[in-house]
Amino acid sequence: MKKFREIDRALDGKPKHFDFVRIYNTSVEELPENMFSNLTFDRIYVFRNKDLGSIHPNAFGQKNANISKDLNLEFNNLTSTNIFRVASNFHR
Repeated sequence: MKKFREIDRALDGKPKHFDFVRIYNTSVEELPENMFSNLTFDRIYVFRNKDLGSIHPNAFGQKNANISKDLNLEFNNLTSTNIFRVASNFHR
């Protein structure tokens, strides 16, 4: 997932907001803390990643500030405990 850090560096001084990112059908096992660096998205779709078992509570930034509208986590191998820890960091 270092691609997001590379994008962040490449856009230095330019807007870093995108409509959406889709992580689909990968072999990713974890979404680590601050995975998206300084990039922001309206929507993040994470689905059909059979090896994805964990999302760090701050994977989407502090208080999940990297997402403004929608987070979709479907058909992954996440536990409900992990999903609720991630969701508890969202704010209105």
